[in-house]
Amino acid sequence: MFFLLESLPDSVIAEGDNAIVDWLNKNSNMHVGQQGDFATFGLIGCVSAIGTALFTNLIPFAKIAKIKAAIKAAGGATTFVKTLMSAYKAAKNAGKATWDAVKIAVSKAGEKAGPEATRALIELFNVGNVYSACFE
Repeated sequence: MFFLLESLPDSVIAEGDNAIVDWLNKNSNMHVGQQGDFATFGLIGCVSAIGTALFTNLIPFAKIAKIKAAIKAAGGATTFVKTLMSAYKAAKNAGKATWDAVKIAVSKAGEKAGPEATRALIELFNVGNVYSACFE
């Protein structure tokens, strides 16, 4: 699902919510707006939770472009999540509280994308299912 975000054309994002929903429904095997369950953890569970949050209206469509830019700037979805998880573990090992460690990790993983993208990412990781799948 995270890779689907990477392939979402900027022209579709510019057309607005309806175009994004149409494109996602045509180019994926999931129905946008339907929430999924998160039974797995680690890299796969985190990526799945992020994708589901993005494409089930838990994150405003206007923020998708910023999140996409952050993922691209980080080197792609897998690199982004690996950097995120590594930075989170380092922050926790340094004694940071869980939410502080999440914010540090998100800032590190999205640092090349700028402050607006980082704020959108922090909002994304504040979604309960994403937080649970990635950090619990």
